[in-house]
Amino acid sequence: MASETRFHIRLAGARDLPDLLRCSEEAGPGFTSLPRDPARLERIVDGSRHAADGGQGAILMILWDNEAETVAGCASVKRGGSPRASFANFRVVRDESGEAAHLGVTSAYAEHTEVGALFVRPPYRDKGVGGWLARSRYLLIASAPESFGSHVFAELRGDIKAGGGCDFYDAIVRPHVGHSFLEADRLWAAGREDEVLSRLPEGGIDLTAHSLAERRLVGQCHRDGTRALAMLLADNFRQEGVVDLLDGGPLVICETGRIGLLSRTHAMTVSSASARGAGQPAVIAAGGTSAFRCIRSVIAAHEDGIVVPAAAAERLGVRSGDTVQVQFPASARSEPGTALVGGRQCV
Repeated sequence: MASETRFHIRLAGARDLPDLLRCSEEAGPGFTSLPRDPARLERIVDGSRHAADGGQGAILMILWDNEAETVAGCASVKRGGSPRASFANFRVVRDESGEAAHLGVTSAYAEHTEVGALFVRPPYRDKGVGGWLARSRYLLIASAPESFGSHVFAELRGDIKAGGGCDFYDAIVRPHVGHSFLEADRLWAAGREDEVLSRLPEGGIDLTAHSLAERRLVGQCHRDGTRALAMLLADNFRQEGVVDLLDGGPLVICETGRIGLLSRTHAMTVSSASARGAGQPAVIAAGGTSAFRCIRSVIAAHEDGIVVPAAAAERLGVRSGDTVQVQFPASARSEPGTALVGGRQCV
């Protein structure tokens, strides 16, 4: 486990904008959750503050490197409740042999909470922080589960190429809409989805005339997201035949109360802080949604609560008697690694 004092996770703020812009540039095409536009990025961070205080929208968290004093990654939870305007994906209809035969536009999941925007900067992908950052989103949800609704879903990136191309889009969607993948992605990120949706056939897209290879691009996850997908499926998420409208990547969904990571998250009382840490490794979060902070540390559990290292208590801003969310690792569960999430990246 990485040093408990090197990294912590907290809510994004205005001071993080230059680092977040660097993240968006490093993420490359398709990462609509972090646009390469300073003005729009500033609005996202402002909106995150509103969402963290209980409003609708995405709560953006950053992984902070305390030694280098820079953002090492990010992740978000987009609060469900009211259906999102212009939220559209494809619903897949398969033939008797199981091959994709038809794609129909659907607004399924528009009212549900979404976990996404997971990105770890390249210099940190060998530090073992990707899985921790991914799991921190469920600690945020666990702090006020009733406010995040009945279901949580995640969208995984399809097969987007390094240069910004996408075989699914080029073979199946572009013949109908005309725009290149990057053009369509920019329109979508700018809130101009209708310029893409209005060009699709009213009855959806018939795939029976496409080659088998092209039909099998539907629902294909980018290779960088395969471990993240495996983790989600192991935590009771499921695929229901919904895929991203532009890159064809799969969406997965789960009832909030059935998410495996949430079942391993417990509200516990801090009984004391010790100068030396000893005990069981855990991920600990405090502050609720409005002042969320998360660290990795070790704890010792007793009848009257848990003992945490003094450095961990200081980083979390907690003292004796405070309640924290504690998530214990599953020993058999592998890390999702450096998978990218959200927008059209990988969850």
